[in-house]
Formats: sequence, structure tokens, C-alpha cells
Amino acid sequence: MSTKLLLFISCLVALLKAVNSKQPNTSSIKFSTTTKNAAQTVATKKIKHKNRAIAAATEGIKNALASGLSAAIVKISLAPFDTIKTIQQHNRLAADGALSFFNAAKVATDKGRGIMGLYAGVGVTVVGAMPSVGLYFGVYSYSKRVIGNLLHETFIVSGDSEHVNVEVIEKRNKIVTVISIATSAAIGNTVASVARVPYEVMKQKLQTGEYANTITALRSMMSSTTPGPLQSFFPLGSISSQMVRDIPYAIVSLLTYEHLRANWVKTRDNPTIFHDMVAGALAGGLASYMTNPMDVVKTRLQTDVDYLGVSDCFRRIWNEEGAFAFLKGSKPRLMHKIPANGLFFVGYEFWRKVLKVEQQTQ
Repeated sequence: MSTKLLLFISCLVALLKAVNSKQPNTSSIKFSTTTKNAAQTVATKKIKHKNRAIAAATEGIKNALASGLSAAIVKISLAPFDTIKTIQQHNRLAADGALSFFNAAKVATDKGRGIMGLYAGVGVTVVGAMPSVGLYFGVYSYSKRVIGNLLHETFIVSGDSEHVNVEVIEKRNKIVTVISIATSAAIGNTVASVARVPYEVMKQKLQTGEYANTITALRSMMSSTTPGPLQSFFPLGSISSQMVRDIPYAIVSLLTYEHLRANWVKTRDNPTIFHDMVAGALAGGLASYMTNPMDVVKTRLQTDVDYLGVSDCFRRIWNEEGAFAFLKGSKPRLMHKIPANGLFFVGYEFWRKVLKVEQQTQ
């Protein structure tokens, strides 16, 4: 009896072992499923980031085209005001002896150039402005989208955002928008300023009458032995002065424009190109007046060779000509920049719509 019992128990144990061996290992399945889900999550995130990068790059290219086309039209239309501004700023007389608007215009039309003297350097300006403005707005658009998404995910989507009220979220959104616009404007103009210097230098030398035409200017600057070809196109302090002027200008103008467009233009029932024009004009006027002192320094450094850099130029203008010298050219600059920015942003928004930038998902 005991032998039969032992045999039965042995058979039962063997049967149980066989059954257990055929049953799936739930812990390993659970681990496998978790690993698979984690891998899928990582893959999804990679695809999402890749798609965002492609979308940002595409939008950047389209914005570069839109801004370049718009810039070319504006530069040609308003070239005379830019020429008069350059002549006034180039003049070293103290503020009380500075050239008036009409006297500067007379200087531009002298030397047998006639009315075309007001358009001196316009060809160089258009050829140089299209790629540099395109580069600026392309980099700006790309950076704004990438930085904006990054800041949005970091400070709004992640963390304790689910437990924060709507007002705090709205404040965070506004801060993220300001930071992304200002940072992107600075990045875009830093890149574009280097590309902008050579044509700015040549344009201003043509405007002040140093060279009769573009071909003469190119030949003379490229064959120069003192200070040399490279420094002819990139005078001492020219890049730094360009950046010191352009970066604050870009930050002020784009923050103002983006704010007006978001809170005034887009909130209207039937926004028109007039509203875009007003927003652009106000942004350009404010930024131009605030950065005029550095525009004077930039002009001097790019048209004269006897300054030792930005600080030396600033100091000598202050000591020799007085504080008001930094406002030289402000009137023609405003007369140029206000309509220029208004027209530019109308053209910019028009080409953005043509290129279907507005239809892209944000």
C-alpha cells in the first residue's frame, strides 16, 4: 500500500512539473512587454523630434525666401533715404554744423551723378540684402520654432504643469514666447551680420562718393595693399559694430512686431495688409531710433580707416562732436526705416501665405 502511495505521489509530482514547464513565464513576459513599450516610446520620440526638425527647417527656408524677396523690393524703393542718412553720418562736423537733409541730398547728386546719386550702391544692396536678410529670417524662424518647442516642453508640458492654474500657464507661455523671439532674433542677426558687412561697406563707400560705380569699388578694394583686400571688406571693428547695432535692433523690432501682430492684428475680425503695415512700421521706427547711436558708429567704422575699433570711435565722436552727433542721420533713417519696415512686413506676410508657411502646424 505504501509502495503504491509513493508511486502515485511520484507520478503526481512529475505531472505537476510537466504542466509547470509548459506554462508561460509571466514575469518574463511582463518584462519583455515593458521593454518593448519603452523601445516604442523612444522610437516615437525620435520620430517626433525628427519631424519637428524637418518642419522647422522647411519653415526656415520658406521664411528665408519670403524675407529675401520682400527685402529686395523695399531696398530699391527707399534707397534715397538710406543714401542721405549715410552722408549725414559720414560727415564729421559737430552737431551744430551737421549737414541738413537737403544739403546731404545735394552732396549725393553732385559730381555729375544727378538723381542717380541717391541710388548709389543700390545694386550692391539688393544683391547683398537678399541672401543676408533671407539668412537672418531663415535662422530666426528655425531657431524660434526649435527653442519655443524646447522651452514649451520644459516649462509648460513637463513638471508640475498639471497642478498649475490657467493664469500661471498663460504667464509661462508669454515668458516662453518673449525668450524664444529675443533669443532667436539675436542668433539670426549674429549669423547674418557677418554676411552683411561686405556689401554694407561697399554700399556706403558708393553712397559717400568714394567710388564712382560698383565695378571700380570692387577692383579697388580687391587690389588694395593698405589695409589689404580682406580688411577693405571687413574694416577693423566693422563686424562688432554691425552686431552691436543689429542685434538690439532685431530684438526690439521683432518683439514689437510679433506682439502687435498677436495682440492687435490677429484679434481683429477682418485684418488687412494695412494692419501688418502699421505693426511693421511702428516696430521699425521704435527699433531704429533706439539703435541710431550705434548706426552712427557703424557708418564711421565702415567708411573711415583711422578709428581703432568700436570703443575708440564712440569716445572720439563723443569728445570731438558731442552727444547729439549720435543722432546724426536719425531723421532720414526714420523716414527710411518706418515705411521700409511697414512695406517689408506686408511683403513678408504676403510671400509667407504664397509659400503656405501659415498652414504649417505649430
